Amino acid sequence: MIRELYLGMLFAITTYLTYIGFDEKVFLVLTLASALSFFFWGAGYAYLTVLGIVLVYFNRGGLYGLSLLSLAIIFVESVHLTRIRSPMRHYGMLFVAVMLAIPIYYIVQIISAYLPSLSNTTVAAFFIVSLYLTFYFVLRR
Repeated sequence: MIRELYLGMLFAITTYLTYIGFDEKVFLVLTLASALSFFFWGAGYAYLTVLGIVLVYFNRGGLYGLSLLSLAIIFVESVHLTRIRSPMRHYGMLFVAVMLAIPIYYIVQIISAYLPSLSNTTVAAFFIVSLYLTFYFVLRR
């Protein structure tokens, strides 16, 4: 019961953020795509792809774009976690892992101001890969 309420809350927040940022046609397409993820497993990832393309096309970035995409990732993965009836702590780990994108975004923005001719995306990719490799080698031992 709580899992379904959690999914409903995430769906409502993501839908509201989509409504704030886009016009009616784009809002309708994105909302229908996100609703399909309740029924089809692959539709959630198609929704994330469409959302990413729409955010880039309409030039919606910064904290708004990052928050919307982060909540969409949490929503799609939570639907999957609900399907497989995973423990509630997995939801918490998912939330914390995805929300770490916000401080990483601002750290990369600060770092990229001091690095010549590298975009934020390039610096973020290097940062994420280095974090991944660090955790991989530390946890492997």
